[in-house]
Amino acid sequence: MSRNYPVNQGQEGTLDVNHEIQNKLTVLQEHVCSKHSKVLSVRFDVRYPQDYPASGDNKDISKMISKMNQAYKRMGYDPDYMWVREKMRSDNPHYHCVLFLNGSKTRKFNHVFKTAESLWGSTIGADVAGCIDHCTGNDKNGLLIVSKRDGSTDSHHDNFDAVHLQNSYLAKENGKGLPKDGLRNFGMSRIPNIKINSK
Repeated sequence: MSRNYPVNQGQEGTLDVNHEIQNKLTVLQEHVCSKHSKVLSVRFDVRYPQDYPASGDNKDISKMISKMNQAYKRMGYDPDYMWVREKMRSDNPHYHCVLFLNGSKTRKFNHVFKTAESLWGSTIGADVAGCIDHCTGNDKNGLLIVSKRDGSTDSHHDNFDAVHLQNSYLAKENGKGLPKDGLRNFGMSRIPNIKINSK
């Protein structure tokens, strides 16, 4: 699809974007929409409990997302994901995540938040009540079903663009660590090499 996708740059349009993360997220969304006639996109944030002595690296989130990915694979939901790491005023990092599921298999989404909370708690061995933010925002049900392209239908473009705009929040530059800190800013599903249509 040769067109530009909308990206969240804040109300004033001045929010800096991490282009590496945004480009990979775009490719990921294009990939999942090429696989399924409908795609369920679920956004959530993951935080550590207050005063939890986290190691500061990405081992915990990588382990938790891996467990989540395996669980949804067993259900036949064909999951794909991306997480990004941010660190602001807290001693611990926090993570913004998106999970894509086969929308022909499930259109419910509350189970994603419950699964994330259960697996986060078991991963770090702590009470994580309130540590999974349900990023529902102002969207319908907080989530969107993306219909597969059938040519150049406006309805698909609208849905695809709305999901792209919502998820592009992961690519905001603010809070991302410097490359010199030795830690990755993101992790994601392995996908084939797909050309990004940027025009």
